[in-house]
Amino acid sequence: MEFVFETTYNKKALEDMAKSMRKTVRKKSTKRSNVMMLIIIILTILITLPSIKNPEEIKPIFVFDWIVVVVLIIVWFFQDKINAYVASKKMIKGSEKAKCTFKEEVYVSDAQIGKTEFKYDCILEIAETENYFIFLLDKIHAQAYDKNMLSGGTVDEFRKFIEEKTNIKVKKVK
Repeated sequence: MEFVFETTYNKKALEDMAKSMRKTVRKKSTKRSNVMMLIIIILTILITLPSIKNPEEIKPIFVFDWIVVVVLIIVWFFQDKINAYVASKKMIKGSEKAKCTFKEEVYVSDAQIGKTEFKYDCILEIAETENYFIFLLDKIHAQAYDKNMLSGGTVDEFRKFIEEKTNIKVKKVK
């Protein structure tokens, strides 16, 4: 049995890839970063709050501190969108659309820039979002497969197939 996906690496695919990475292979470093951001936010509040009562005590550095806090909060809430935007700028022209065929021993990705053959053992983790299967190859590389553009079988059949080929349990990511 061969499964075929046709995927367009659009904003949604890239965001799902970023979210899947954050919740799987980058989980530990994401927690550390979030703790550091929280500590910085709390310290900034504790250090600058007393000066709010006395406006003459407000120093220019406090304004800078609050700008940093606002930026950290924005990054915290929009990190997947930011990572997706950065990834879209780093994409090689001609790799925006790919047709991938899953065979017994390998899977082959065919894009405008060329054809690449992958072995199943190069997959580190597999995530599943509402619309995509995401293969995480390491902490910075991932592949997305659009479940709505699957032929050759059902989503459930593919999930079972890929779990058998990789010996990796597919993780649901919300």
